[in-house]
Amino acid sequence: TDYIFMFEGNKIIRTDKDTKATELTIYESKSGEPTYLNPFDGWIWFIDGGKIYRLAYYGQIIQELSIPNGATQMSVNGSWIYFVDAKDNKVYKVRDNGKNLKPVTDVPVLSYSCDNRKILFLDNQNNLHCANTDSSDDKILDTNVSLFTYTLDELYYLKNGEILHIPTLVANYDAGLTYTPVK
Repeated sequence: TDYIFMFEGNKIIRTDKDTKATELTIYESKSGEPTYLNPFDGWIWFIDGGKIYRLAYYGQIIQELSIPNGATQMSVNGSWIYFVDAKDNKVYKVRDNGKNLKPVTDVPVLSYSCDNRKILFLDNQNNLHCANTDSSDDKILDTNVSLFTYTLDELYYLKNGEILHIPTLVANYDAGLTYTPVK
């Protein structure tokens, strides 16, 4: 059975995708509203009260991922969990078993997106970076960027009110990027 998972206030609810069966609360927060819902491989990863948790799809098993300072953002990519540290606002990655904690960015970030090959992030000076997820080869792609989205190897971002696009960002990575305004 496929499920749809979503937040409803301080709850995570599950709905059957096909039958639209009655919503079932599988988690209820006592510390606020959970954020950053990431269903993956039988687990639902999320942040609640700065802590990263994983919850079985059926709701019976919940485990906390041990990280030192708490998290403000997170994403799941295979067996790696990427998160923004609540203390220094830098991105780190850790295995889904809580081991092998590694820094990914050297500067604080406002937002990020990654796919286990590359991480794109907006630093606190509004510079858009692209780096390897081992923190090497960090390049500033553009400055004065306010928003971006990176998916399926395509980058779209907003600069001075104009939406720009970089196709095929990672495959055969090319430092001479082509910027195409989106009409």
